[in-house]
Amino acid sequence: MCYRAIFDTEILDFTATDLLDQLNGIRNTVIERHNSLFLDQIDSFIHKIELFGFHFATLDIRQDSSAHDAVFDEILAFAKAELPSNYNDLSEEEKINVLVQVEGSLDPNEFKDEYTQRTLSSIYAIKHIQERNGEKGCNRYIISNTQMASHIMEVYAMLRLCNMKEPNIDVVPLFETVPDLVNAPHVMKSLYENEKYRSHVKRRGDTQHIMLGFSDGTKDGGYLMANWAIYDAGNWEGDTLTEDLDLSYRAQLKNWKFKYLEHVTTPAELPIVISAARSQQFRWNKGGAENFRKMFKRVVSSEMSFKSKMHGVLHLLNSTMFLNVLIVGILSIPMLYIKNEYGHLREYFIVMSFFVISTIIFFICYWYMYKKTYGSGVKNFISYIGMFFTFFSIAMGFSFHNSIAVLEGHAGKRSEFVRTPKFNLKAMGGNWKKNKYLRKKISPHVIIEGILMLYFAFGMYSAFVVGTEPDFGLFPFHLMLTVGFGFVFFRSLTDKQ
Repeated sequence: MCYRAIFDTEILDFTATDLLDQLNGIRNTVIERHNSLFLDQIDSFIHKIELFGFHFATLDIRQDSSAHDAVFDEILAFAKAELPSNYNDLSEEEKINVLVQVEGSLDPNEFKDEYTQRTLSSIYAIKHIQERNGEKGCNRYIISNTQMASHIMEVYAMLRLCNMKEPNIDVVPLFETVPDLVNAPHVMKSLYENEKYRSHVKRRGDTQHIMLGFSDGTKDGGYLMANWAIYDAGNWEGDTLTEDLDLSYRAQLKNWKFKYLEHVTTPAELPIVISAARSQQFRWNKGGAENFRKMFKRVVSSEMSFKSKMHGVLHLLNSTMFLNVLIVGILSIPMLYIKNEYGHLREYFIVMSFFVISTIIFFICYWYMYKKTYGSGVKNFISYIGMFFTFFSIAMGFSFHNSIAVLEGHAGKRSEFVRTPKFNLKAMGGNWKKNKYLRKKISPHVIIEGILMLYFAFGMYSAFVVGTEPDFGLFPFHLMLTVGFGFVFFRSLTDKQ
């Protein structure tokens, strides 16, 4: 029988249990008569059959409740089942009483609608899989967007209409939206109180599988309904490139409080090529400017404290920092010459140098966080200094690219959402150069960034020749700008190779 079952497709009554009985008999014979020869291989095979049967993995069938509504309309139109013509006008309770009674053997090919054919054929496929591979091969039918009891009973009825009088299948509702989650207990209670459906659940081992869903990142209901804030704040809106920033402001204006969980980490892949970093930086900074346009008046006119309003406005303007860096950088070289040419203006430049304190503030704040994560000490402090000025230089190198994004955002120029490219290095073994995300064309921005690198290198040279004595006041600033623009320029060229 075992041998015939391999080649004869008509043998359907040879199960995984039958095969295990045969294998255990072989195992006993090997132990008793053949000194346990090849026993380890027989045991390994037995374990595989015990784990995977004839099916290897269980398949689920899943369809949206709205699709089933359309299928039932088609069944009604062709009068292929014992359903009343006024079925759609019945109350919820009346529909359930009708659906538990229907049975039949519908032929999918008799229907003209392709969607109906495919839906009914999928049910017959379940039956075929169970016959060939056992019940474990496929035994769950999931109903997305379940809203009412009739959505569950329509699937139960379709199973019975496809020649499955007592279906060996779990009908699994998936409740997704907040209203549906709230209504779920009532829906399930009405089903459990129905004698026919209760008998079906009893045949399934008195077990009812239910899914509580949050599609695409805790949509509507979410884990423990955490995304009620999204719903209350007006839900996602697609008029900015940084929807999360937009939503966070609207939620806070609705008096929601945010808590930063310092010790919770989220795995992520940082951009490994400059084109990916450009895409990310452009979206973030343009989105920040768009959110300033959108949220400025709402924040200022809100009932928050003056301190919170000021904090919010400055936060919304943080992407504009790049535009300020670019303008100050470009003007710094002419100002260097003006400062040394017109001595009576030197006092003004001394007062303006006070704003260098902003860099010191950045330095202290970042050091505090670095120290908290990696510890203090001279060695860590020296390492931090190198990392800080590297970071600061590269951030300045992005100032032209990000300034374009900021200006477009403030001007209201719309653009499509471009997701940060991902390379999945772990799976690809570090081979990324053939990735489809890589752009082969060089942006005109790259040429301008190369020119700016030379411009600020000239600023460094100017420190030595600008006056009767060298003036190194802006030399560190020009050095970081040269390094930053140089890094962005050369990496933009080499990442294309």
